[in-house]
Amino acid sequence: SMPYLAVFPDRNTAVSALAGCTAGFIAVMVAHPVESIKVRMQANKTGFRWRDIASLVRNPYYGILPHLPHYAAMNILRFGGYEFAKPIFGVKSGTEPTFAQRFGAGTFSGLLVAATLHPFFVVRVIQQANRYSFRDTLTQLWQREGVKGFYRTYDLNLLRLGFAFGVFFSSYPLVREKLGEQMREWPTLSRSLAGGCTGVLTWSSIYPLDVVQSRLVAQKIGDRQYTGARHCVQTMVAEGGWRIFGRGYSAVLIRAFPVNAILLPVADMCSGFYRRHLPEGRDVWMDQPG
Repeated sequence: SMPYLAVFPDRNTAVSALAGCTAGFIAVMVAHPVESIKVRMQANKTGFRWRDIASLVRNPYYGILPHLPHYAAMNILRFGGYEFAKPIFGVKSGTEPTFAQRFGAGTFSGLLVAATLHPFFVVRVIQQANRYSFRDTLTQLWQREGVKGFYRTYDLNLLRLGFAFGVFFSSYPLVREKLGEQMREWPTLSRSLAGGCTGVLTWSSIYPLDVVQSRLVAQKIGDRQYTGARHCVQTMVAEGGWRIFGRGYSAVLIRAFPVNAILLPVADMCSGFYRRHLPEGRDVWMDQPG
């Protein structure tokens, strides 16, 4: 059978993917400056000092342009992959998925994103941490480390995103429902709060792993100081005790809350819009936002 709109397996996946992409674009304009600060804090050996604040916040949109396509692709795969995977985990047309089914489909979407977009992630982190230009990062990585350089920490990323997106997609409907009951008079606000809480929950679930991965990925090109994840963890513990795994956590919360408070409700709204306006293809169904 023909793909829907030439690229999607079905109309349903298209609705979710386009909704995620639109919402992601809006959210990233809010997120990128804080993301840059987070990576700079994590890669900084001295920890946070107030006098560093000026250098942390300089050029907040540094390196955003090449990454807009990456964010777009990530949200197409994240939301589209989740929708596509629901039937694989036994979700029947017109029924609500269980928590386990949502977690499974979310994990599938995380693995899909990690498997396909890892090189973009590596380039972005190296750029943000070392303030290289996009072009410099590409050429240096290619010349000094070859293809392997673009796949630094590939295995860690599969683990990190698989688990994170499982948490992301399974917790949002639960939190949205609970807050919706408490805040019947403010449905939009309750959805935003639910989105924000989901973001915080997702990041918190993988944060120590994220710190280790940032450290490993952010190493200067051709000058790696860690032999692998275990060595990195041992070095970090020796350097700052276990507390070091919380470094930059405040910046993550400051980013995760507003980004997901925008991303998830806007994705809900957009999926309604695309469901009404995309041409009818084969008979498709969609998990209605509650």
